[in-house]
Amino acid sequence: MISYIDLVRSGARVHGDETLYTYLIDGESRESRLSWAQLDLRARAIAAELQARGLAGSRVLLVYPAGIDYAVAFFACLYAGVLAVPAYPPELNRSVSQLRAIIEDAGIAVALTDASVHARLDTFVAVEPALAPLTWIVTEDVPDERAAAWRPPELTTDSVAFLQYTSGSTSAPKGVMVTHGNLLHCGSVFARLVEPGAPILSWLPQYHDLGLFFGLLQPVYGRNPIIMMSPLDFLRRPARWVEAISRYRVQATAGPNFAYDLCARRTTRQEVEQLDLSCWQVAINAAEPVRAATLDRFDKVFASAGFRSSAHLNLYGLAEGLVLTTGAVSDPPQIERFDARSLGGGLAVPSREQGNGLALVSAGRPVEGQHVIVVDEGSGAECDTGRVGEIWVAGGSVGLGYWDRPVDSVETFGATLSDGSGPFLRTGDLGFGYDGQLFVTGRSKDVIIIRGQNTYPQDLERSAEESHPALRPGCVAAVDIGTRAENEGDHLVIVQEVRPDWTGDLAAAVAAIRRAIATEHALPLYAIVLIRPGLIPKTSSGKIRRNETRKILLSNAFDVVHEWWLADPATDGLNHADIEAWLKARLSTRFDLNPDEIDIRAPFAEFGLNSAEAVEIATDLADWLRFPIATVVMWDHPTIEGVARHVSTAMRRFTRISAEGMQ
Repeated sequence: MISYIDLVRSGARVHGDETLYTYLIDGESRESRLSWAQLDLRARAIAAELQARGLAGSRVLLVYPAGIDYAVAFFACLYAGVLAVPAYPPELNRSVSQLRAIIEDAGIAVALTDASVHARLDTFVAVEPALAPLTWIVTEDVPDERAAAWRPPELTTDSVAFLQYTSGSTSAPKGVMVTHGNLLHCGSVFARLVEPGAPILSWLPQYHDLGLFFGLLQPVYGRNPIIMMSPLDFLRRPARWVEAISRYRVQATAGPNFAYDLCARRTTRQEVEQLDLSCWQVAINAAEPVRAATLDRFDKVFASAGFRSSAHLNLYGLAEGLVLTTGAVSDPPQIERFDARSLGGGLAVPSREQGNGLALVSAGRPVEGQHVIVVDEGSGAECDTGRVGEIWVAGGSVGLGYWDRPVDSVETFGATLSDGSGPFLRTGDLGFGYDGQLFVTGRSKDVIIIRGQNTYPQDLERSAEESHPALRPGCVAAVDIGTRAENEGDHLVIVQEVRPDWTGDLAAAVAAIRRAIATEHALPLYAIVLIRPGLIPKTSSGKIRRNETRKILLSNAFDVVHEWWLADPATDGLNHADIEAWLKARLSTRFDLNPDEIDIRAPFAEFGLNSAEAVEIATDLADWLRFPIATVVMWDHPTIEGVARHVSTAMRRFTRISAEGMQ
C-alpha cells in the first residue's frame, strides 16, 4: 500500500454504494451523501482533467466552502499527482494577507472550486486581488465520463502528497511538504484510537491540518463513515455538535479546547436533556492548549446525558509533524499542578499546596513511530525530566521540509543534538516531560521574560478569561508593549474581547482580571483593554496572533469598550475639549452652522456628512494633531464627542508608551 489512492480504490471495490461522507447542509437534518464508489469515480474524473492540462506536479489551490466537494477535490489531486494546497474562500478568512502569501509562496497558477464560489469570484477578487490571475476549474463541470482517461500517477511513500501551510501565528505561513508515507503513518495512529468502522463526526475547517486529516482522510483509512458539518453552523449553535453525535450514534469526534468550552457554555439544560451521549467513546482535544477547567466544565454539563470523562483524549501535533503524542483511550487526561514561579524558571515542580499552582493538562505519550524529546536550547542536550526546553521530534509523521525554503527547512527539520544525533524537527514549542507524559507550555516565540523568569501568555490568558463572566473565552491575548529591553515584561497588557450579550459593569471585569493575574501569577499588569467581540486577530486555524495584537494595540486601532491603564500624572491631564472644538469649527465652516449650536452627541449623518467628507476631515484632523488616525474613525465613532474621546485616549496612551521608551 503506497498511498490513499490504494485505500479509496480498495474501499470502492469492497464497500461500493455504502455511504462514506454525509454532510449536514443546515448543520442539523438536511443531508448530502457520497459513497465509496462515487468518491473514486469523481476523483478519477477530475484527476484526468488535471492530467490532461499538464498539471501533474503543480501546486493547485483548493477554494471551497465546507462540504463533500472539498473532499472530492483533495482526493482528485492525489489521484492526479498534483500537490493540493488547501485554502478557503477569502470571506471566511480573518487574515486575507495570509492567502496572498500562500499563493505567492507556492507559485500557484490554478485553483479548483465549486459553482457557488465561482459565481461570486468578482467579490472574492475585490477582497483579495491575488486571486484574479489564477485559472479557475469548476470541478462540478467535469463529467463522470472523464474518469476513463485517468492514469495512476507514479508514487512512492516518499512522494509529496500535498502542501499543508502553517498557521502563521508567529511568522509568515510556510508550506510543509507532507508525503504519502506521512499520511499513512498518521492513519495508523488514529486507527489505534478510533475503532475501525465506527461512525465519526467533524465540523473542523477542512483546510486545517487536523480538520483535513480527521475529517477527510481518516474516514478512508479506518473505513469510518463520517458526519460533517460547517464550522459556521457549529459556531452559530454549538449544541448542533452534540445533537448530531447523539442522533447519528457517533463514537469519535475532534475539536480544539475552545469548542468544548463553547459547547458546554452555550448548550441549555433543556437541550442536554434530549441527548444520549453514551455512544461517545473518543473526544479528541487538539490544535490549542487543553485546559483543565474546560474538561471539568464539559464533564459536568454533559454527564447527565451519558458522557464519560474517560472519553477525553488529548493530541499534540503541528503542520510540520502531524500527530506527535496522544493520550490513552479510556484513560482520562493527566492533570497536574505545578508551582508557577518554578515553572517560569524552567523547572516543573509539583505544587505543594492542594488546589494551588498552575493546572496543566498532559498531551500524552509519543505515538508509535515517533521519537519525542525535550532539548535545552542553550546547550543542545536533551533535558532531564521536569526541565523545560524545546520539543524536538523525529519519526513517521514528520514532513520533508518547507516548500522552496531550503534554509528554513534545514534549520527546522535538520536539528541535531550536541552529541550529533538527529536529524530532528524543531517544533518551536516549549514543554517538559513528567511522569512519562509530555506537557506543552507554549510557543518559544511567545514567551515573555519577566524579572528573568519565563511567563507563558497562554497561562495569563487562561486566568484572565476565566476571571469574570463578561469575558469571551478563547478571545484574549497577553502581550508586552515595552520598548526597552531592560523593561521586557514590565508592560504586560491583557487585550480581551467582551461577550456580545454582556450589558453589565465592565469595571468589575477589569478588577477581576487584575485580581486573577496578581493572585495566580504574582504579576502586576500595565493595562487591560476590553474590546468588542470578533477583533482579536487569529490565524485561519483559530490560534491567537499575539504579535499582530500588539501592533494593533500600539496603532490604537482596536474598538475599545473599556480600558484601565496604570496612572501617569504627566499625561492623564490630556482632555478631548480641543479636539471637540476643532471638529465643531470644521463642521460649522462646511455646513454654515453656528458652532455654539452644534450638538457634540448628534450623529454626523444629521449634518449631511458623506463618506468622502468624513475621510477628508479625519485626514485633516490627523495632520492638525500630527498623530495617525484611522480614516474610518468617523464611522466607528459617529459623533464629535465619540471621535474626540477616542482620539484623545489614543494620544494619551501613545504619549505614555513613547515617554517610557525614551527613558
